[in-house]
Amino acid sequence: MSKKHISLDEITIKETDLIKLFNLSTNYLPLAMHEIGNLLSSINMCSQIIQRNFDKLKSDDVKLNSLMSRIISESTSLDHSLEMTLELFSSFDISNPFVSRPFEIVTRIKKSLNNDKQTIITLHKSCSKSLEILFPENILFGILKELTGNAIKYNNCENETKKVLLKWKIQGNKFICEVHDNGPKITKELKRSFLPLDALSIRDKPSGLSIINRLISLSNGHLFFAKSNHLGGTLIYFDFPVLAYYKKGIIYECKK
Repeated sequence: MSKKHISLDEITIKETDLIKLFNLSTNYLPLAMHEIGNLLSSINMCSQIIQRNFDKLKSDDVKLNSLMSRIISESTSLDHSLEMTLELFSSFDISNPFVSRPFEIVTRIKKSLNNDKQTIITLHKSCSKSLEILFPENILFGILKELTGNAIKYNNCENETKKVLLKWKIQGNKFICEVHDNGPKITKELKRSFLPLDALSIRDKPSGLSIINRLISLSNGHLFFAKSNHLGGTLIYFDFPVLAYYKKGIIYECKK
């Protein structure tokens, strides 16, 4: 990995802004622990119901199956939340943790697919491969890994290559990114208009997506969902303000 071009020593940054970057880089821990606590409570509650009422539930397959399905679902979400927490921790760049390179992050995500020939992740031609932004790298890694991962995981189209297209840019003082896929839309009401996560009628929202939504909100950013005009599936849009960015040999400091 080559040396990053943005250095905190060479740009004007307030101490309060530096503290905000540090807090954001570690905020995933309490968010993840809250999510994990809720999942464990749910699993424990269902298990206790089964233990106390097992004889009655044996004669009621519907209720027993419902409780068991919930335990399995919550256990899967718990496993994902733990895995996501470990990835966010391990992706922390000690040498320069507050500078992110979107292109390198996507390259790492593609390598993690282990040559999965059924999945193709591409970048829009407008994406700058040299872009660096002043934003915690572990948080941007977590956001992109979760969104692309969901696009692949929930794409159950048979006999069709799973496609994910990423598109990013800097507009004013904002980093703007879109994640497109060719799978079934996340919910039927997706149209051209953008909808926040809370407005979507998803029966079981992935635990990781809830954490990402809150991290983007803590970044003073936005997360929206719409129909993809590129691949026909879901478009996930997110943005957040940055204090500085590097692009094609020049460092730009952003005004609020």
